[in-house]
Amino acid sequence: VYLSRQAAVLTGQGVLVETEHVEGHPAEAIISKANSLKNGLIVLNSHGRDGMPRWIMGSTAERVARHADCPVMLLRSPQLQSAPPPAENV
Repeated sequence: VYLSRQAAVLTGQGVLVETEHVEGHPAEAIISKANSLKNGLIVLNSHGRDGMPRWIMGSTAERVARHADCPVMLLRSPQLQSAPPPAENV
């Protein structure tokens, strides 16, 4: 539902968008699908995890960025974009 709404918004702005549900490990499924379509660009949202959470849960975005045959654009999640910058030590 979410992807359908986002696709409709982008289509209304003249962007060609296709969505598809694919089973399997997320990173491998994304890379495989992009390679089969010969995409020019993969755009992914990243949760922005680092440290222990990233080590435990892995990073689909990082795997795609490292192994895709085409360029990958990573976007930070909206929650992180609106977060205030860390305070500087004075």
